[in-house]
Amino acid sequence: MLACMLSGLKMPMLNTHLRPDELVKCINGAEPKVLVFSRELLATVREIEPQLASVSLFVATQGGGLPEGYSTLQEVRGRSRPRLPPGGFGLPYMPFSGGSTGVPKFIVDAGEDGIPSERTKGMDDADRKRLRRELLRGIARLGIWSIDRNVVTLVPGPLYHSGPQIAVITLFFGSTLVTMDKFDAEEFLRLIEAEGVNYTFVVPTMLERILALPDEVKRKADLSSMQVLLCAAAPCPEHVKREINALFKHQGASRNVFNEYYGSGEATLISVLRPEDYEEDAERYKSVGRPAGSECRIYDPEEGRWCAPGEIGHVLVRNFRMYRIHYGNSDEMDRAFLEVDGVYWYDDGCLGYLSDDGFLYLVSRSKDMIISGGVNVFPPQIEEVLKTHPNIFDAAVVKVPDEDLGEVPGAVIETMDGETMDEAEILAHCKEQGLYGYNLPRAFKFTKRIPKTPAGKIRKSELEKEFGA
Repeated sequence: MLACMLSGLKMPMLNTHLRPDELVKCINGAEPKVLVFSRELLATVREIEPQLASVSLFVATQGGGLPEGYSTLQEVRGRSRPRLPPGGFGLPYMPFSGGSTGVPKFIVDAGEDGIPSERTKGMDDADRKRLRRELLRGIARLGIWSIDRNVVTLVPGPLYHSGPQIAVITLFFGSTLVTMDKFDAEEFLRLIEAEGVNYTFVVPTMLERILALPDEVKRKADLSSMQVLLCAAAPCPEHVKREINALFKHQGASRNVFNEYYGSGEATLISVLRPEDYEEDAERYKSVGRPAGSECRIYDPEEGRWCAPGEIGHVLVRNFRMYRIHYGNSDEMDRAFLEVDGVYWYDDGCLGYLSDDGFLYLVSRSKDMIISGGVNVFPPQIEEVLKTHPNIFDAAVVKVPDEDLGEVPGAVIETMDGETMDEAEILAHCKEQGLYGYNLPRAFKFTKRIPKTPAGKIRKSELEKEFGA
């Protein structure tokens, strides 16, 4: 990554869980000249090699039994010249979309000269400068610069996903980077103490698994070094935010460590929640922070108007970067832009509202919202209630077909290890926590593990197929 950064080269990263046919489509779409892979994936690379038209150099990170025409990383280094190649300077990361539906789409930055003219309708030079400043201000709110010593970063997530790049970025400022091959909650806590970690990027599932550890395990580690724990990629329940702060402070942290941002590979940074926000007003724990990095407004596309504070609608955003990028192997992103008052805005696929004091609250993904008998039901609100039950580790609420109401909420329940539950107990808990009517789950399914992407996002399409069957 550093070498590519210093020479202006782009570096798409591939999900190691992709099937061979998906890898072929992703690689051919990006048209790379070099493919770098770990030795364990040699058999897969050999299988797809004949279908990779653009690749002229295959590089394995370790040697041993490589076929003719393949090189090791060490051999490539040995042939290199001791000076920088011609080229510009820039972040090399070219992320792929999450790929929860269809083949992942890689996100291409066209550069300032490649801004699509249609999207920039209604935008002048002053607007561009303002949006560029806003993006830089948003990055400055991520908390990295509040750390009062050399940064030691723990990266527990997959490097090919866009979220962990927020942790990797500290490497460019000379930090120490500690990576995990695979997330393990107990090992995560051990590494914080052993390496003096003071900054990390996590997804909510990781925090939930840490909090589910036995008390004697959670209380072993000295967590006093931690200063900024940055969470994103999926909605984080309010109680998890509070409990993770309590755990780290109990184990020695000098301040609240939970920070959160809302964004995506396409929209980059949309909002940031800092400790001082919820310390000033505890209600803000429920939010994803104040818009930062992007201009953000709430819109009602059916009525064609902007929403008032507190009114739920589509989250629309504008920032400097999104006008310069597109999907390299799909025109799907262009369809997500919406013209409002002569200006193009990006619909990031979420429903939410802005409070009177300017904080953003998300209620659902627009595609996940359930319309039951004409009433809008927001799955995250039900999921958060379900996960407050002491015997429930995780929960997902999905659409279930219903002859009378069209669709109703169905709850997929992952219980704590060894715990058993019945539907009546779950419904009683939901009612005690204030759920009623259409917001009560109408169908239940118990599972050992709720399927999620490596980024921690629930594969709801899989669960809905199971319920439908």
